[in-house]
Amino acid sequence: MKLVSQYLLLFIFSPTLKAETTEVCQPLPSYLKQYEKDTTLHNPWVVSKRMEYDSKWEFIDLNSYCVIRKLGEGGHGLALLISSYKDAGPFGQYVLKIYKQHPNHGLKRHVWPLRDAELYEALKKFRGYTQALRIYALPEQTDKPFMTLFMANDFSLRDLISRFKADQEGKDFHSLTQLVIDILELLTEMHCMGIHHWDLYTGNIMFSHDQTLKFIDFSYASISNPVNSKTFNFLFDIDTTSDNIKQLISASRIPEEQKHLILSQISWMSSYQELPWESHISNIETTIKHLKHLISTQ
Repeated sequence: MKLVSQYLLLFIFSPTLKAETTEVCQPLPSYLKQYEKDTTLHNPWVVSKRMEYDSKWEFIDLNSYCVIRKLGEGGHGLALLISSYKDAGPFGQYVLKIYKQHPNHGLKRHVWPLRDAELYEALKKFRGYTQALRIYALPEQTDKPFMTLFMANDFSLRDLISRFKADQEGKDFHSLTQLVIDILELLTEMHCMGIHHWDLYTGNIMFSHDQTLKFIDFSYASISNPVNSKTFNFLFDIDTTSDNIKQLISASRIPEEQKHLILSQISWMSSYQELPWESHISNIETTIKHLKHLISTQ
């Protein structure tokens, strides 16, 4: 996957877009008391362990983290950009996913990668995977982790779309087309590994510090063998990706005729049906080829 073009990256990672400094961010426990409706957390002490099979639970004081800003919130929880008082600089920042209910409760697709060995091993080989560092639980409920800590990716596709809507940027056709290509290539790589994300909305597509795309929050993910299944049926990811690209292009400030050029290449994704794997890969490869042609000719 190629890097997003230099023009767009300079915009994304310019100092003016950085979050507030850690000196002014709010301690995590007080933030949760103020904003989180779930009253599960009664004190700042929880247990945590690294995302490794032989890792042991240890007590953690959540006062060691502070909240920079909320990245997003959905029906099952919220995502926060947080910082550790023990670390300094941008690489001392993390994404914390907090679930309002235990992900294995009531929803079949909620799978913790740590508990699904096949999925976890596959994710470690996926270049778009944002490494999950730790899980957190109440001391008396270690079978029900309610938070996951990820490596820091502090700018999401949702943030970029918001900037476009605010008319702050979004006028580079080549950058936008390359970004669409990057998303499709990463999505296809993930699917060829048999991974179905199930929650690939704009807030879960991030730009990392080394300027590449990453996917976060695989709590709902499932895995299957694409060779054995023969039929491509990861339709939910295709549908959400189509919607994500439409939001991105629609919010941009490029001319309408250029928007149409990009969107016409992904129109087939809106009414997708199950079909043989070979046919699906052919559809994706053809789309990427046409998008690359647009970059070279416009």
